[in-house]
Amino acid sequence: MKVEGDSMEGAGIFCGDLLIVDKSLYPKGGQVIVGVVNQQPLVKYLAFVGRQTVLR
Repeated sequence: MKVEGDSMEGAGIFCGDLLIVDKSLYPKGGQVIVGVVNQQPLVKYLAFVGRQTVLR
């Protein structure tokens, strides 16, 4: 997938970068993940706060 936006520059992921996504991996806290919110893909860090899943 091609990255749009600059929210993950701190992780070394820049606008225009191409990401290879391995959907067979199980996501763990602290990892960079590709999620879908409101039918839009996004790249964020995954975190767990108590029983809640949080994208940062």
